[in-house]
Formats: sequence, C-alpha cells, structure tokens
Amino acid sequence: MCKFIFYLEFHKSPVVTLSGEVLVIASRVEPHPGTFLFFVYKLDPKSSKWSIIKSIGDEALILDLGIIVAAKDGVMKNCIYLVMIIFISTVGLVYAVITVTVFSSTILGPKR
Repeated sequence: MCKFIFYLEFHKSPVVTLSGEVLVIASRVEPHPGTFLFFVYKLDPKSSKWSIIKSIGDEALILDLGIIVAAKDGVMKNCIYLVMIIFISTVGLVYAVITVTVFSSTILGPKR
C-alpha cells in the first residue's frame, strides 16, 4: 500500500501599500474543505524583519494583480479580492465564468 503525502506550497505575492510599506501575501487553497488561507507579512524597514499583521487598514488588496487600492467607491477596506476565471467546454462551445470573491478581514492573519 502506497501512502502519498502532499505538501501544498504557499504562493507568495509581494505588494506595496499606498503609504509605501512592503507586504508579502502568502496564500494557498486547502484541499479539504476547499478553503483559502492567507497570511500577510509586513517588512520592518529598520530591522529588515518580517512580522504577521492582521489588518491592511483602509486599503484593499487585488491579489491577482498584486496591487493595493484605496477602499472607496464600493471597494471594502481590509479585504482581499480574488478574481477567478473558469473555462467550461461543452460540445464545441467554450464558456468563461468569471467570479470575484471578497475575503474579509476576519480571515487575515493566523487564528489565536
């Protein structure tokens, strides 16, 4: 009997906030139950050390583009936006389904 162990790697996305802070977003999809994990790290420019943060404040992250935007005009603050495009092929036709998922601040950072 073979036993397979899968280690899912985190995808790391560097971003710069509107105020110039350097962040790295570590994200991955868990296979069961299919949930997303996000950890947000901030670089301390004086010590060059990374620390986990739980809030990106009055800004929002568009993860696919790796950009931070101001939370205004309908964009919610302290959220991560993820755009997913799924292609479905049936009998010679291809459909594109586009979804935008908004992850709220309750999932930023580790649970304590």
